[in-house]
Amino acid sequence: MNKMMALMFVFAIGCKKDPVDQVMSDLEGWKAKMCACKDKACTEKVEADFDKNEDKMMEKLKGIDKDSVDKDKIAKFKSLEKEYRSCRKKYDAP
Repeated sequence: MNKMMALMFVFAIGCKKDPVDQVMSDLEGWKAKMCACKDKACTEKVEADFDKNEDKMMEKLKGIDKDSVDKDKIAKFKSLEKEYRSCRKKYDAP
């Protein structure tokens, strides 16, 4: 194995995200998709896809004690969730 491959392997192992960080990253991606929508059809599609994947995201958090999670991460999660919902509603009828 050459040095570059070995370095990439070590880097990949060292960069593994904890489950909370992974779910936050997933939610950031969903928020970005939702906020990029330009019409109601898009928001409905992203919402349907999100609903299909939500259980997978929550499965990553299974067994984690909510009280052990950093309060800043919880605040960021709530903020991302709020932004996602806000973008979701932008094409709903008033």
